[in-house]
Amino acid sequence: MSESLRIPMWAGKSLIGLNDILSVVPVNEWEWRLWDFFGTGQAPEGSPMAEFEQRVTETPEGVGFNWPEIANFAAGLDQTHDCLLTAAQPHMGPTPAQVSDSNWDACLLVISAEDSTEWRLWARLDAELNTTLVSAWRALARCSET
Repeated sequence: MSESLRIPMWAGKSLIGLNDILSVVPVNEWEWRLWDFFGTGQAPEGSPMAEFEQRVTETPEGVGFNWPEIANFAAGLDQTHDCLLTAAQPHMGPTPAQVSDSNWDACLLVISAEDSTEWRLWARLDAELNTTLVSAWRALARCSET
């Protein structure tokens, strides 16, 4: 079972950031991969953001994170302009060819953003967790409208 959802990144003056999106994801042992990123804030390991963005661009298999690392990265961001982030069971994630073809069969979650306008969220988990995540993500969009 999978669920997909699009929510605006901006509603009025409120920004829904990657940290907000990940805040409703349970602590996990998944393998997180960042395939595309352009944004502002603190890059991992204190590197300049431009260097980190270049590293993401030059890493065909995506830059890998565990849960604490991706959560910390998201917490240090000011804004995400473009992003493609996947989560999968360890050693079961998508190949670069699958990502290129937008084939998410190997993924549990896919989080993407384009042009600072919209989050595209996709989840393939058990039905209860899908329902919980999608409801929480919809609530983020509603909260940002007030």
